[in-house]
Amino acid sequence: MDNSLHSDVQKIDWPGILSLAVTIVQLILFIQTLQPGQFQQARMLYITGIGSIFSLTIFFWIEACWAPHPLLPLAPMKSTFGGYCLSQFLILAGRTGLLTSVVPYFTRTDIGGDITTLLAGGMLLIGLPVGGILANHIVKR
Repeated sequence: MDNSLHSDVQKIDWPGILSLAVTIVQLILFIQTLQPGQFQQARMLYITGIGSIFSLTIFFWIEACWAPHPLLPLAPMKSTFGGYCLSQFLILAGRTGLLTSVVPYFTRTDIGGDITTLLAGGMLLIGLPVGGILANHIVKR
């Protein structure tokens, strides 16, 4: 039991976990410096932006070239599963962008009343999961 626990701990990608944590912190700091209303220093913006790109590059290098047991299994990403993951990511990014901007846009520009705004939000809430299901069926082919 003790030997198997030791071998399981050795299989954990500690450099990958550490580089992922540093990358997430760098991205959070970069996003924080982009917030409107914050005192923005150009030097801090450049430092956090370059640091985010550098740490993301290091993370991907560790996962692709160095780690014997990577956090992100790269072999399945080269098959149709990778296309499915990409389509799900794009759907999630599109859904987040649309849901957070369409309804306030309709409200501010007076394109329609409350019913039009409600219908636009409802169509997005129904259409995007249907798009995800269709993407799943396309990838399965």
